[in-house]
Amino acid sequence: MKSDFLIISIIILVILISGCTQTGYVVSPEGYNASNTTTMNNINSAITTTTIVSTTTTTVQIKHCPATCSDNNSCTEDKCSAATNYECAYKAIIPCCGNGVCEDNEFNCNEDCIINISIIYIHYEDPEWVEIKNNGNAANLTGWTLEDLANHIYTFLNFILYSNSTVTIHTESGSNNQTDLYWNRSASVWNNQGDNATLKDSKGNIISKYSYPLTTNTTTTTTSSTTTTTPTTTTMPTTTTSSIISSSTTTTTETSTTTTATSSTTTTTQVIDHLLISEVYYDAIGDEYKREWVELYNPTPDNIALDNYSLWSNDGNWIFPKNIVIFGYNYTTIARNRTGFFELYACYPNVDGLDIMLNNDGDYINLTNGNQPVDFVAWENCATCPEEWKNIYANENKSISRNLSIYTGNFTDWLNNQIPTPVCA
Repeated sequence: MKSDFLIISIIILVILISGCTQTGYVVSPEGYNASNTTTMNNINSAITTTTIVSTTTTTVQIKHCPATCSDNNSCTEDKCSAATNYECAYKAIIPCCGNGVCEDNEFNCNEDCIINISIIYIHYEDPEWVEIKNNGNAANLTGWTLEDLANHIYTFLNFILYSNSTVTIHTESGSNNQTDLYWNRSASVWNNQGDNATLKDSKGNIISKYSYPLTTNTTTTTTSSTTTTTPTTTTMPTTTTSSIISSSTTTTTETSTTTTATSSTTTTTQVIDHLLISEVYYDAIGDEYKREWVELYNPTPDNIALDNYSLWSNDGNWIFPKNIVIFGYNYTTIARNRTGFFELYACYPNVDGLDIMLNNDGDYINLTNGNQPVDFVAWENCATCPEEWKNIYANENKSISRNLSIYTGNFTDWLNNQIPTPVCA
């Protein structure tokens, strides 16, 4: 055994000294040199050795961000970088209009927050002031306007009206604070005989309308007679008898009557104790089944609940949802579809879901409280309506609107082809 081990060691040493000239040589029965067959056989008979030379390739993967990380959500910040391990990451933007949540400090977002701001009172005698209340979420009124029929405009500057708060706009001068704002005018704004106030947001959408009171002019003609008595002296011809000359004088009285007509105009306040239909948009532009609407006005100082009210047309009737209230001297818009209304005016109606169709060629709206009729309007070729209503009309994207400065209760109260002015929620 010692001699065999010595021989093997010598052979290995010889191989190493020779430089092992075959690169990648594998010592195996199949890979030996033919001239050393006997020697290799002797080696293999002594010990079998297998040597494997392997090459390992390492692939280094370089990461890249995707072409886009957009999730089509305007309320998230989309990001990809080495800090995110080159993967898309999304961070919520707070506050953000459109995520369905009314967050702190989120103002003027009708999609997420309830904007329910109303003009609740106008004191039109000196000192004049207007009171506005916010029954919804906090709203930034910067850029909003308040105006009257004569186009006197007050613009809100850097003002936030918080939830369940009121603010008073005074016509006179003063120092602004959270509850009182001043117009700084020396002249009056609000007409004592009646006026309309309109509150608009910064985009010009009508948020609230307030009208007071309806008046009608009555002309009274008074006829008076004056009788005047005037004595008149008449000298009759003289008669002569013999040498005596006599003269006769007769006094008569003439009576003349003078008739004088005087005319006086008396302005009286027309007391209306029920809701009025104030505007109808029946020939809508685009999808009429989504965009028609009706506006109601409360001419009384009291809040009116609409629990028992309905709207009727030739298409049928629609019953108001529960818990709808119109504040005194305020308006409410009832639309067929919330989204359709928003597409036209970038704001939402007070009430949606109106499911009666308003025919462009002729139709009517009857407002009822239970079984009692409250108000009525008709237009164009309404087959079931009195003839005089056929003179009321509106072209596409126009409305018929009630003239609230008068009230007769018939078609003469209505104005044709008006620019729509619906109040928003």
